[in-house]
Amino acid sequence: MPYIAWFVSHPCSKTLSPEELKRYWATQPAVEDLYIRIERQTLSRLPLSGAVLFTIRSYQHPLTSMAQAQFRQHAATLAQAIRRLDEKAWRYKKADRWSGNVLPYLDGLAAGTMGSPPPTKSRL
Repeated sequence: MPYIAWFVSHPCSKTLSPEELKRYWATQPAVEDLYIRIERQTLSRLPLSGAVLFTIRSYQHPLTSMAQAQFRQHAATLAQAIRRLDEKAWRYKKADRWSGNVLPYLDGLAAGTMGSPPPTKSRL
């Protein structure tokens, strides 16, 4: 049975200096600047050796790709998963930095009232 992990991030998070990151995250980033990273993780036992094999497959897409018809159905599920984060997971995923713009966007997609990102100015 696969385990699905997810994370909302900025694509430049690994390349920005600590000072640049601090300035960037000082306000809620625009939805257009964020990406959704999804990992499919599995554990399998090899039949001959009995060894356990861990596999991981990562996918990263602009968060705005959720507006495409084939992904729109997942907007409500992602919004629900964000809202159900416990305090420790909320801090780990740094949800306070992006949830203010992401949740209304996902809610709008799920309700069918939003087809593109809200009008915010991109900071990239």
